[in-house]
Amino acid sequence: DFSLYLRSSSHVSSDSSNDDEQGDPMTTVLDQKNYIEELNRHLNATVTNLQAKVESLTTTNALMKEDLAIAKNNIFALYEENKKLRQECGKDVSNYIMSTSGMQVMTDGDGGSVNKVVAVEVEELKQRLDEERKLRQEADNELEIQMCLKAEMEVAMKLLEKDIHEKQDTIISLRRQLDDIKLINLEMYKKLQ
Repeated sequence: DFSLYLRSSSHVSSDSSNDDEQGDPMTTVLDQKNYIEELNRHLNATVTNLQAKVESLTTTNALMKEDLAIAKNNIFALYEENKKLRQECGKDVSNYIMSTSGMQVMTDGDGGSVNKVVAVEVEELKQRLDEERKLRQEADNELEIQMCLKAEMEVAMKLLEKDIHEKQDTIISLRRQLDDIKLINLEMYKKLQ
């Protein structure tokens, strides 16, 4: 909300005849413009940082997906190896079931501890992936907020520029009126003498 920093052009006093008083609104507007420009620079830096974060999180997310795919392949390879070893030992492999997703391996036999380790690793990868997704969502939300703030800043800058132009026009008009009044006063003075 920039209402505290922006003033409408109606605040220009109509009865001011001193050049110093006419300069004050201009100074105020220029100060406001400088403040808005500084705020805009800060927002641009924040947006750049957030874009870098989003890029980093996207890369991390892709790497985690690759890790998950590698873990699935490792699980499947371990399952096949375990199956072969059991066949070599002469044990029944019908007790083993592998889910279609390749994420969980269940057994009623001796290989339960290996399967638990694999399941724990998969669960940790899932948790990391969920955390990265949350971080990315937060960064996206922050980026959206900063983009909205930047858009507001640009609108405020345009309003300030318009206000500056109006005040400059008003100052020029007041100076012309002052010159006209000086000429009239000079003519009146000459007529009175």
